[in-house]
Amino acid sequence: MQKLKFYTLLIGLALLLMQCNSKSYVTPTEKCSENDPFKNTIVESQYFEFSADEDNVKEGAKGTVIAFPKGCFVDKDGNVVKGAVKVELAEAFNMQDMINSNLTTASEGKSLETAGMVYFNVKTADGEQLGVNEDNPIYIEIPTDEREAGMQVYKGERDENGMTNWVAPEPIKSYLVTVDINLLNFLPEGFGETVERRIPFDGYTEATQALKDSLYYSLSGVSENDIYKRYEGADLDLNINEQHHYNNTSPTGSLVPSNHYDPNDYKAVLIQDPGYDYDGMPCGIDPAIIKTIKNEKFAKSYIATRAFEARLKVIFKTCRDDVLELYIKNLEKDLWKVDELAAELLKGYPETDMLYQEPDLNCVECDFEEQFLKFAAQKLTNVEDAGKQAELLKDYYNKKIKTVQDDINAANAELKKTMDAENEAAKGKVEEYKDLLWEREKYRMETYGFEFESTGWVNVDKPMPEREVVARVNEPTESCSIINQLDVKLAEGKSYERAYVYLVYSDIQSMRRLDTDDQELFMAKHNSRQGMVIYGQTPAILVGVAYNGETPYIGVKKFVTTADKECNQHLDITLVETTVEQLNKTLGGYDSYSPANRISKDLEYQAAFAVEKKRQEKLADERRFLLNLWECANYCCRDYGHG
Repeated sequence: MQKLKFYTLLIGLALLLMQCNSKSYVTPTEKCSENDPFKNTIVESQYFEFSADEDNVKEGAKGTVIAFPKGCFVDKDGNVVKGAVKVELAEAFNMQDMINSNLTTASEGKSLETAGMVYFNVKTADGEQLGVNEDNPIYIEIPTDEREAGMQVYKGERDENGMTNWVAPEPIKSYLVTVDINLLNFLPEGFGETVERRIPFDGYTEATQALKDSLYYSLSGVSENDIYKRYEGADLDLNINEQHHYNNTSPTGSLVPSNHYDPNDYKAVLIQDPGYDYDGMPCGIDPAIIKTIKNEKFAKSYIATRAFEARLKVIFKTCRDDVLELYIKNLEKDLWKVDELAAELLKGYPETDMLYQEPDLNCVECDFEEQFLKFAAQKLTNVEDAGKQAELLKDYYNKKIKTVQDDINAANAELKKTMDAENEAAKGKVEEYKDLLWEREKYRMETYGFEFESTGWVNVDKPMPEREVVARVNEPTESCSIINQLDVKLAEGKSYERAYVYLVYSDIQSMRRLDTDDQELFMAKHNSRQGMVIYGQTPAILVGVAYNGETPYIGVKKFVTTADKECNQHLDITLVETTVEQLNKTLGGYDSYSPANRISKDLEYQAAFAVEKKRQEKLADERRFLLNLWECANYCCRDYGHG
């Protein structure tokens, strides 16, 4: 990809088509006159409206960048303008635009070699002509493929016949010009755009620069594995019912305590932690370094220039902190000399076998030595008086970087502590529910108790009856003594936010919640080991409960278990809207059962799990977002696998 380099122009009242004289603060300015024969073909203007009370940076459609510092405009009396202003910009960078606009490249009859032409004007929202504050000028950058020596800035004088003469040339200053460091983009490629696509996020309705910076800095010292660990609560298994976590495979049917439920509550498989060194190649620039240098301390160094911003884009792709620190620790040197140091440091890096197989990494851009040699060829110098503060800034950086890293690590540790507490609370609720399920199963299981007065072998048994034919599970028969599977279809089940169906045996005062994947078909299977045998020709009750917000729905259906030829039974149930009071009254009819067999008790856990599920969805969404940001920040360890 071809990189654009910029001419830096410091524009005052006398420059860039502002036809002024030194005795006037404002001179009426127009792109062309009403009689201009090229007024219908002249290059189109773009308009930007913003407040002059704030710093602003605007970019034209063809790459012109203009920085408007607060207070850069004045009115006809020389007063600094506040409030809304409207800026007009026209760009002529190609031959077609220049021909259509009759923008010839000549000065007093002599030919000029142009790097591009722009027209700039500013007025109040009411159309009053304004001028540029000489003491606080605007800053303009014009993009060019190759920066050439000897370029100057000319003022354009256009007459009513559409002829333009370029006069009053001024050399482009040899010193680098700083801009407001807060207006520079010190983020890795794609990071800001990823944040913008995610808005709204965590209460933010706008992707402010402060938000982008904060999210980037928070990734300092954070590995991909750290993010998985921080958000492991998103993978807590809430799909818990009596048979889902039952591990007993013993043929004896003996009881299994609750702590023998499946211990693998967290389903996420953590990747091997790459840290900051994967196959000998670091993952990315430490965000703490960027946080340390992007402050007012460095506002008068070349760190606060567009030239350094352009180099930083490449430095991010090297993934090497030592390259960035070359620029930080050599602030007294001209920029082109530090470029040469960077090229020397990157000679032969990365080695071929260290490159990933991603197409965008195996490209000419990976020749970092060549890229920094091209930077050096621009022969960019430094900001004025750079040497006066260079040593102070190096000392500041060496002391500050550790503090910044410690602060970020402390903030991340506090966040993880909070999230761990929430995750443990959720896991504790799951463990409570498992205990309740175990108590329910234990209640239904048969036990045998007796007195014994001697030592030796003991057998609990009974004489074998005469052999008879017994219906086998899944074997078609005209009369099934046991229901193999009970299916219940809930009418309009998907219309509810939450829905549950319970099978109740009033004769033994026990129940079980039926399983469902879609809130339409609910199912219970015969399971003798858990004591929930579904006998045929037995009175039973279906209780359906659902919610939309705080509004409850209830349905009760009494039936007799009756099997089809496959020993299955199929039923329907319909719910009706009710009140919380009426729902509690209906469910209260089962509150004489043991706590583990009360529908109301089970619903308390289901309500807690519904809240937890929403938290999990939020965690999973945040995790995907942070993993995408992590890949932007760690260019050399991208796997593009998080969506």
